[in-house]
Amino acid sequence: MAQVAQIFGDAIRKMTLDDARGIFTGGDHAATGFFLCVAGDALTARIRPIVAKATDSVGVTQNTRRSPPAMGVVHWAVRWVPQVRSAVTN
Repeated sequence: MAQVAQIFGDAIRKMTLDDARGIFTGGDHAATGFFLCVAGDALTARIRPIVAKATDSVGVTQNTRRSPPAMGVVHWAVRWVPQVRSAVTN
């Protein structure tokens, strides 16, 4: 995704030898942790509007706003729908 290539490039240029060693020895999520720490805010700011536009264009967030009876969902889903909306838009 060209919109985030510069952010990842900047993060890699800031990487120290200790960071690289931590990524290689730190387990399955070490690289994710590095990028989250170094570039997480910038990535979120760049990607959130793209995801929001895409999900709105296909009606994902609108579908979670329907009332549970209209969707044929059982009563417990009333608590679940706001969590889905938050996860999709955050």
